[in-house]
Amino acid sequence: MDKRHLLGLAIGGIAIAGLAYWLGSELLRELTQAEVYPGPWQTQPLAELDSSLSSHNVPNCQPYRYRTNQLDPEIGEYLVACPTLAGQQPQAYLVLLPLQKVVSGPFPLDPSLANAP
Repeated sequence: MDKRHLLGLAIGGIAIAGLAYWLGSELLRELTQAEVYPGPWQTQPLAELDSSLSSHNVPNCQPYRYRTNQLDPEIGEYLVACPTLAGQQPQAYLVLLPLQKVVSGPFPLDPSLANAP
């Protein structure tokens, strides 16, 4: 093999290794709330969400906004954002609508979603 072929193989090997590293790191990273629950926010009240929030004694969450889990929509998981109280970080809950159950929360709402449409 001549030098050009060896150089081409070396560059190709480096490119493949770089691509494999990028793919591996991209697949292992944790998804953001915005990626799992893309917008826009819905504001029309849902009786099932009202029932879930009240039966789990979620305080100060009217009027709420919500987004559906788009990565696995058939499970009926919703990200519910409660109104921001003065001087506090927005709080959110995860609700499984088919079970009418709050499965997580309160937790801080991703700041990039707090003022998103």
